[in-house]
Amino acid sequence: MADSYRFEVPGDAKATPPSRPTRGLRLLLLAVLALQVAVAGLLLRGRLGGGGVSGGGAAPGLAVEAQRELALKLERQGLTESAVAAWTGYLAAQGGDRDKAADLWYRIGTLWQDAERYEEALAAYYTSESFAHRPNLADALGQRVQECLESLGRLTALRYELRERTTVGGDPDAGAAVVAEIGPRRLSLAELDHILEQRLDDELDRSAAGLTPEQRAQRRAGMLKQLGDNRVRRQVLAQYLAEELLYRKACDERLSDQPAVRARLRQLQRGVLANEIIRRELAEKARLAPGDVEAFYETAKDQFRIPERARLAHIRVPDEERAKALIASLNDGQDFDSLARTLGQDDPREPRNGALPGAVVRGRDEAPGLGRLEGLDEAVFTTAPGAVVARPLPSPTGWHVLRVLERLPAETPPLDDIRDQVTERLRGQREREAHEAFLQRLYDEYDVVVHQQALGAVAEPPPAAGDAAPATPGAAAGKASP
Repeated sequence: MADSYRFEVPGDAKATPPSRPTRGLRLLLLAVLALQVAVAGLLLRGRLGGGGVSGGGAAPGLAVEAQRELALKLERQGLTESAVAAWTGYLAAQGGDRDKAADLWYRIGTLWQDAERYEEALAAYYTSESFAHRPNLADALGQRVQECLESLGRLTALRYELRERTTVGGDPDAGAAVVAEIGPRRLSLAELDHILEQRLDDELDRSAAGLTPEQRAQRRAGMLKQLGDNRVRRQVLAQYLAEELLYRKACDERLSDQPAVRARLRQLQRGVLANEIIRRELAEKARLAPGDVEAFYETAKDQFRIPERARLAHIRVPDEERAKALIASLNDGQDFDSLARTLGQDDPREPRNGALPGAVVRGRDEAPGLGRLEGLDEAVFTTAPGAVVARPLPSPTGWHVLRVLERLPAETPPLDDIRDQVTERLRGQREREAHEAFLQRLYDEYDVVVHQQALGAVAEPPPAAGDAAPATPGAAAGKASP
């Protein structure tokens, strides 16, 4: 299983026009509801749970109106599953009025949606539409379908759904164009988009474990928007077809029967399951609550403090003597900008009078665009703004005459300017802490003992000044054997 994918398109594969996402989704959800109706029928016949009111909410032997009253009572009490079972029982008992069935399935959908059971709600709404088109429900039903798809993160399906509902005359085949065929297997545009969404979710699982559901949904929507163009579709299709063909060939040759391959599959399974359990743990324990970022910023402002900086301009010459002569000329009143334009290496299309593209940071000898200049920090920060540095500094490419354009004081940026940076710092800290604590619990739970002596002596470098020694799972509980 690859952690990353190569998205090359190997030439022009023969392309034929995909099954529609909402059609496939509807078939699946209608199957779920068919099962629900079957269960309701069994409840009515008394096959589940004997006499009286069954656990599902349908009561065998009740008159139609009594069944309706039961459903209303269960609904008022917030007993969603029992109320749905009672309503489906009422549907089965009241006869074949398709308009009434459409209204009741819409009502059942609202019950599921209010209970945040969005898949069941979608199935009920689609069933309502299948029984009859009710103009009085059309707008509300369309809005509720959209809300359910958004809550499920099915943004691609939502796009097709909206296209169908907002196109004059509807577009029931939106997404049904076939993008590829492998023998009798046809891959639709909707299926391809679903594959793309799954891979996006896999990437989010790896990189966004600590996000709140709202943050994850926002990031997912942004990523999906970036990935929703045809170039990415072509790349994903090429990669999917390559994987599918290689997988089929491996199956034909029964590679999974070979002991070495089985061992590798078991190892991959171990890795997948281990990653999944830690992902779930971090998603729960490292999640950021409202106010966490603000509180962390207030207690850790020093971590985000920007040191004093200086903006520089330079003129590079080939040797030290020429550099010293140039400094003397500048001190005698020669204009730095004029010399920089004459002697400097600026792009003539974008002259900067020798100005460097970034700032020099106090305590470092790194100059943006020039690299390391020995003695830069001391030379620059002992020079007044507007003045030329007293001595030239060497680099592998020549000698540099420097002028201090501006000195910028140390500062702590306001939170709004660095919110993303603060959030990532806090999330990383939470994930490290949660990961370490989880492993420690597992060491204790599974009674792990590490016999360090059996591993032999290991020369480890001493920790840097101010750094705490890294924690070793099991050590805190005395699980490491001497």
